[in-house]
Amino acid sequence: MLDIATVLTTIFTYVDEYCKSHSSEKPGPTPKLTDSEIITIAIFCELMGKTSEYAHTRCVIQWLQHYFPRMIDRSRYHRRLKGLTKLINDVREAALPDIGTFLIHILDSTPVPVLSFKRAGFTPLFPEASYGHCVAKSMTYYGFKLHLVTDVNGVPIYFDITPAHVSDVSIAGELLEKSSKSATVLADKGYISKELADMLLSSNNIDLWTPKRKSQSDREPRSERKYLSKLRQ
Repeated sequence: MLDIATVLTTIFTYVDEYCKSHSSEKPGPTPKLTDSEIITIAIFCELMGKTSEYAHTRCVIQWLQHYFPRMIDRSRYHRRLKGLTKLINDVREAALPDIGTFLIHILDSTPVPVLSFKRAGFTPLFPEASYGHCVAKSMTYYGFKLHLVTDVNGVPIYFDITPAHVSDVSIAGELLEKSSKSATVLADKGYISKELADMLLSSNNIDLWTPKRKSQSDREPRSERKYLSKLRQ
C-alpha cells in the first residue's frame, strides 16, 4: 500500500510539471501557497472522499501540515481554488491516458432536480434550468441533467451539465468526441441513434453500443402484460 508521502509527491510532481508547461506566470508577489500545491491538496482530498473545502483545510491542518507548512485559511483557499477550476479540470483530462483507463467506456445521464414544481415558476433562482422528464425514474422535474462518461471501473472521464430538457442523443457526440476516441462505449436506450453511431465511428473511431429496441411483434400483448403485472404484485 502506498504511503501518504509517495501519493502526495506523485500528484504534486505531475501537477507542477503540467502547470509550468501550460500556464503563464501571474503578475504580483509570489503567493504563500503555489497553484500546484492547491491543486495537489484538492485532488488528494477528493481521493480521500473529502468533498467540501472546509474538509480540505481541516485535513491539511490535522494531517498534512508537515507537507504544506504555508497552508492558507479557508476563505483564501476557496477563492484560489475557484480561480483554478479550469486548470484542475485540464490536469484531470491530461492525466487520464497516464493512469491506464480502459478503452471500454460507459455513458449515462441522471436528473438533477433543484426546485419543486410549485416554486419553479416563481423564483429567479437557477435561470438556466428547465423542465425535463426521466423515463427510467418515471419522473418529471425542474432542474438540470448530469451527463457522465466513466471507464468500466467507474473512474470518471468526462462530464457535462445541461438544462433538464436537453436530450441524451443531442449531447452525446460532443461528450464522446472529447473523452472516448477509439473506445467502445456502452449506453442505454436513450442513446439509440443510427446517425449518431455512424458519425462517431467515422469521425473518431468510437464504437457506440446500445440495446436494440423491441419490435412490435416482440412486445407482450396488452392482455398478457396486464396478467403478468398482476402476478408480479
